[in-house]
Amino acid sequence: MKKFWVKLLLIFIMASVSALGFLQCHKPKSESEPGKTEERSALYTCPMHPEVVQSGPGKCPICGMNLVPKADSPRK
Repeated sequence: MKKFWVKLLLIFIMASVSALGFLQCHKPKSESEPGKTEERSALYTCPMHPEVVQSGPGKCPICGMNLVPKADSPRK
């Protein structure tokens, strides 16, 4: 009889852990931070060296100036 309760307890614990893991991995998209996607996709460039383009803020490897967000050029 004792083995029955131990097995039942183990099954309950495994089911609980599985359910919690599933709920943590499958969060709705509405809970994600909306500003993060724009920040990741922005490109940064050096004002003095426009050929230097990076995916995030930082310093220019040539002159050491702070990188600024790259402005989209108007299309003709």
